[in-house]
Amino acid sequence: MKIAIIVNDDKTIYYLQDVINKTTDWDVSFFSDSQKFGMSDISYFDVIIVSYSLPLINGQDLLESIHEKTSADLYLLCDLNDCISKADLSRDYIKGVIKKDISSIINKLHYLETKYRIKKMITIEDENMSNMVVRANGYSFDIDNDVAFIGIKRVLSAKSKTGLLKKIGEANVDKVVISYPDIDRLKTIHCFQIFDIYKHFFTNGGKVVFCNPENISVDVLHECKIDKIMPIFDNQEEAVSFLHT
Repeated sequence: MKIAIIVNDDKTIYYLQDVINKTTDWDVSFFSDSQKFGMSDISYFDVIIVSYSLPLINGQDLLESIHEKTSADLYLLCDLNDCISKADLSRDYIKGVIKKDISSIINKLHYLETKYRIKKMITIEDENMSNMVVRANGYSFDIDNDVAFIGIKRVLSAKSKTGLLKKIGEANVDKVVISYPDIDRLKTIHCFQIFDIYKHFFTNGGKVVFCNPENISVDVLHECKIDKIMPIFDNQEEAVSFLHT
């Protein structure tokens, strides 16, 4: 994953570089202002994160000037002193706002890494999703106290996935345990489904874990970095205990 971060804050750059170099293999380029960033090949990057407060041009205006020149996901980086208007966030080329602290930035980048890896792996494998999808719901959905338990039995159709996300929303829960009880080995398409559910909760501050009591092969979860954005447990008790921490 190739990332550009434009931020005029030496402290933020120092701590971000330290965490990234120690824990990831991301290709990250830092720029202290828009002019230095402008000298780079912006088509090279998968993700571009721009601080709202820059010395020569604010982050909103910088993203507006480049969004037609790149296919990268574009994000604004903001702290509590930044003033973001509703108009800023309504621009469809801005994927979202990231809070200007190290943990929030790293968590968002792990999320994006998983997204890109799954997309790339599906392309490489050239899986024909339409042939794998069945018409039945293909999942179980139960709630115990404040935790939802989702057992996915097969690749979900678009209608089934929409119905599942609707059920989750109507249940008003923010803790979810996902499992695949009836298969022997996870494939990339299963990761895609897990990621879709995670994305729904990630954007709303919820917590999601994967439970694998049948000890099925989950190598693909490590390959696409799902294990970087959600923990994997061998039994339901440990999974529920984590969700309540």
